[in-house]
Amino acid sequence: MKKTLLCIIGLTLCCLILEKIASAESYSYNLYGNDSIGRDIQYATLTVSDVTDTSATFTFDTSWYAKQNQFVMGDVGINLNPAMGEITMDSITPVFYSHTDYLSSTAKNRNMDGFGLFNNMFYGGINGSNGGLQSIQIRLSWSNGIPEWTDLLTLNNRQYLSAAKILNGTTGLTGFAGANATTPIPTPLLLLCSGLLGLLGIRRRMA
Repeated sequence: MKKTLLCIIGLTLCCLILEKIASAESYSYNLYGNDSIGRDIQYATLTVSDVTDTSATFTFDTSWYAKQNQFVMGDVGINLNPAMGEITMDSITPVFYSHTDYLSSTAKNRNMDGFGLFNNMFYGGINGSNGGLQSIQIRLSWSNGIPEWTDLLTLNNRQYLSAAKILNGTTGLTGFAGANATTPIPTPLLLLCSGLLGLLGIRRRMA
């Protein structure tokens, strides 16, 4: 029994340490559609990775459902913490639906339909099957140090963290998708550790 208890404590500590490392590397939010394109359907994911005190990478990627149904992204927006100070776009890497299309400059405080105002907008893609973004990766840096990833994104005037314009190249259907979660999606590592702890508990009860 003592050996089993030590194993549980050791595994728990390892999971906590590894999860802290993993959470510093990346975390994600799901973007769900509005009434125009289907509420409660996930159209995209925003992943924040390579986070430091003064920089991070923000990646928007269309979901499996969007890819299967020929939905792509147009403009994307994130609401960054004003305490971060001056924001600089270090790099931007768009992946278009079928060919390289235009990508214009960023904008501030733009409204995205029912999802409210976002203080950092990035334009990309066009209507139609020959344009639109499958994904876009944006590397940003800022002047003031932000030590915790939980301080990067803040809820806007409609209580959303990020949003994207959603386009269908075949039907011409357009709408928006947004993320209003205040906690990130659990990382696979956390789920794995939880499963291992659960299996260890079951084995202990069977012994």
